[in-house]
Amino acid sequence: IILITTMATAQDQKINFGLTGTLAIPQGPFRDNVERLGPGINFMFGYQFPNTPFLLGADAGFVSFGSDERTEQLSSTIPDLRVRIKNSYNMGHGQLLLRMQGMSTNFRPFMDALLGFNYLYTETTLRNRNSFGEEPVLRDTNFEDWALSYGLGAGVQIKLAEFQAVGELEDMSMPSRLYLTLQTRYMLGDEAEYLNSISTDNGNVVYDIRKSRTNLVYIQVGVTFTF
Repeated sequence: IILITTMATAQDQKINFGLTGTLAIPQGPFRDNVERLGPGINFMFGYQFPNTPFLLGADAGFVSFGSDERTEQLSSTIPDLRVRIKNSYNMGHGQLLLRMQGMSTNFRPFMDALLGFNYLYTETTLRNRNSFGEEPVLRDTNFEDWALSYGLGAGVQIKLAEFQAVGELEDMSMPSRLYLTLQTRYMLGDEAEYLNSISTDNGNVVYDIRKSRTNLVYIQVGVTFTF
């Protein structure tokens, strides 16, 4: 009801670009296996069809489900040279986005439908023990999997600022607006395999591989720029 009542006839900007901070909350068996929340970042780019509440775009982001670090011998033949090994458990995601949003310029509730993928991967890096802020000596993605992802979302945009740029013609103007964006999403993800941890046992690497659906709830706060 709120969305419908805010669909005013005012001409809105066609291009929408969003940047949000994300907290990904695993659901069901995925939550039981991962046991961690996933902070991350999200980008959105969309085109709103003129004089309609509909926007079509793309959405992509990155989520980190934590990391672990240990010190190991470089090899069994060089036991006196030790290095730091770090494992990072990450997820990238990308979706096509269909949005219906209010056309008011000050307060715009919206609803989303999304279809895309989750890319779960574990990256291992090797560094010198006493190096901080330096590039890793070695880097490798040692486990990865893909899963179909789809879901719904809702949120609001609240205008923070408006900018008026004058075009080549005196009577032509191109308004741009900056919005605070608050949104949440429930995304269903198909089954995928992923690493829960990597450890060593008597010199052998042990991979704790888990498999489950990759359902997630996202809570996102950020800004949207329209022009």
